[in-house]
Amino acid sequence: MSQDSQVGSAQEAVAKPSTDGFAIAALICAILGIVPLGLLFGIIALVRIHKRRRSGRGLAISSLVISGLWVVGVALAVVFAMHKASPQAAPTTTASSTTQPANNDISVFALGANECINSRTGTNHVQHARCDQPHNEQIFAKPELDWRRTPYPGASVLQSKFTAECEHRAKVLYAPDPIPAEVKVRVYVPSETEWNSGPQVAACSFTNP
Repeated sequence: MSQDSQVGSAQEAVAKPSTDGFAIAALICAILGIVPLGLLFGIIALVRIHKRRRSGRGLAISSLVISGLWVVGVALAVVFAMHKASPQAAPTTTASSTTQPANNDISVFALGANECINSRTGTNHVQHARCDQPHNEQIFAKPELDWRRTPYPGASVLQSKFTAECEHRAKVLYAPDPIPAEVKVRVYVPSETEWNSGPQVAACSFTNP
């Protein structure tokens, strides 16, 4: 190697600035989600790079951008979690916007969710009531089993299965608060005749006994 080449290589080595350590540390922290350190080291790195003419500006800026994305992502996750956990307007047994006319004798399975009941007229027959008028029950769910080809399993089996499902849905409606002590969950299960004629559906209602 000639003397000129050696001199040129030495000059390049001297002229090439070193990468700032804070820029590297900032990028690593940002990638790992250590946002406070990522932001802090990134800002320090930019100041040091400007004053000392070091390289690593791109790394420092990248750390700030990634840290910012972490902040935005966490904020959105918190907002979503708070929205999901906020109390929902659970059906009550005193009022509703439903204004359908009352029917004095109707199968409870013919009613839809959020429809109201004044009283029972039979095992699974009820007196339908307008929800904007005084009433004793309000249907809040109509769970269905996909057992169309299954023979009638018996009332006790259905009662056990649907009771668990209705209680679960009631807790979801009132979450994160517990179900008020004065509110009870009533479960209507189909008879063998109703089961065979389908669909295999139950009715869950809130009632004040």
